[in-house]
Amino acid sequence: MSNLYDILGKAVINKEKKDEFQNLILKSEGFIDDVLHEKLRERQKKRDEILQDLFD
Repeated sequence: MSNLYDILGKAVINKEKKDEFQNLILKSEGFIDDVLHEKLRERQKKRDEILQDLFD
C-alpha cells in the first residue's frame, strides 16, 4: 500500500512541476513578445526619423 502512496505522491509532484513549467514557458513567451514588440517600436521610430529627415 505504501508503494501506491509513493506513486500517487510522485504523480502529484510531477503534475505540480508540469504546471510550474508550463507557467514558466508562458511567462517566457510573454517576455519574448514584449521584447520583440519593443524592438519593433524602436525600428519603426528610427524609420520614421529617417523618413522625416529625407522630407525636411
